[in-house]
Amino acid sequence: HNYADYGQQRPSSVRLTSRSLLGMEWLMLMRVKRLRTAFLLLLLVFTLQVYLGRASDGSSFHLEASRQAYPFIPIFFPSILGQYIFGVEGNFFHGLLTKPLLIEGMLRRKYLFFIQLNLLSVVVLLPGVFYGYWTLLQLLSLFIFSVGCNLLFFPTCLFSRRLDLSGSAFFNYQGASWSINLYSLVSLLPLAIVFLLFAFIHSAFVVQAILVTMGCLLLCLSPMVLRVLARRFMAKRHQRMEIFNQ
Repeated sequence: HNYADYGQQRPSSVRLTSRSLLGMEWLMLMRVKRLRTAFLLLLLVFTLQVYLGRASDGSSFHLEASRQAYPFIPIFFPSILGQYIFGVEGNFFHGLLTKPLLIEGMLRRKYLFFIQLNLLSVVVLLPGVFYGYWTLLQLLSLFIFSVGCNLLFFPTCLFSRRLDLSGSAFFNYQGASWSINLYSLVSLLPLAIVFLLFAFIHSAFVVQAILVTMGCLLLCLSPMVLRVLARRFMAKRHQRMEIFNQ
């Protein structure tokens, strides 16, 4: 496979547009049974839990911090798919590296794809604004913070494994490893930050301002981080191809 001179290739000769390549991310999500089932099931479960819990105001929602922070879970959860960055592409990465497609561009499209998943969750939660369950500003601040936190999962592109495209989503550990499982704990960090902020800062406006600031800072850092990750990926591309072939 001729991908040794990848750095000298240019994406200008590719006929596919960025829009069509981004559409391929949605196509992969809907066609890969493992990802599709996990995404739809978690979206349904977390959204229903937030609505039913907020409407009933049961014991699990007696704390104001929980009521304010809990909508963050369905907004942020799509980023969990990021623990398998390039897991689907691992099935045909040899072919990708013979094309003038920049790894940095692929990572940026995936970042935009996760933003769209976050936005989809926000849209599902919008009816709660009219019922008075949460405010539009609250959803906006949680969305911006989620967008920034998506960046935390992209280092998995350096040690992810190939996913079985036809495998089931239930009790399927194919493609998993101790490094992936350990790194998945990173998803708990943004959740902890949101809950602690709402628990110890009584002003919702201040908390929302902090979340927006943190999200914007991470978003501003994303081009640099993705560029560094792309360079590291290409530096160890031969090792990555061997892992994808396993």
